[in-house]
Amino acid sequence: MTTTTTTAVRYHETGGPEVLRVEEVDVPEPGPGQALVRHAAIGVNYRDIYYRVGNLSAELPAVIGVECLQHLGSLAFYGSASGMPAPLDLNRLSANGIWVTRAGLPIHVATREALEARAREFFGLVADGTIKIEIGQSYPLIEAAQAHRDLEGRLTTGSSILVP
Repeated sequence: MTTTTTTAVRYHETGGPEVLRVEEVDVPEPGPGQALVRHAAIGVNYRDIYYRVGNLSAELPAVIGVECLQHLGSLAFYGSASGMPAPLDLNRLSANGIWVTRAGLPIHVATREALEARAREFFGLVADGTIKIEIGQSYPLIEAAQAHRDLEGRLTTGSSILVP
C-alpha cells in the first residue's frame, strides 16, 4: 500500500499567525461511508483563529479549511466573526422589552435529511445565481499566516480562500 501525502497548514502550539506551518501530511484512506475530497481552494475562517490562539480547544497538531437598542427592539447574534460578544445583562434588556436570540446552525440541520435538504437548496440558489459568492481575497497556501493576519486585522471583505 502506498502512502498519499498532501500539503496542509497546521499548528503544533497555540499562538499568533507565526505558529502556522505549511507541511506535507499523510492522507488517510477513507473508511466505510467516507469519501476522499480534493480541495481546489480552502476557506479562511475566523473560527480557525479562535482555535489557533487557544480560545477554543483543538487536539494538536491541528489543521486549519447594546446600548443602541431601542425599547421593544430585537438583538440577534449571527456569529462571532468580530470576536465573542461582551456579556449581556439580560435582566436590563428584558426590562426594556428587548428580545435576544442567537442563531445556530445545529438547530436547522438537526438530522442528516435536514442537512442534505438545506445543502441542496443552498447550492441550487448558488447555481441559479440567486446567491453570489464573492471571493474577496485569494492567497497561496504558503501564505496562510498572512491570510490570518489580514482576517484578524479586519483587512478582508467577502470570502478569503487559500489555494494549494
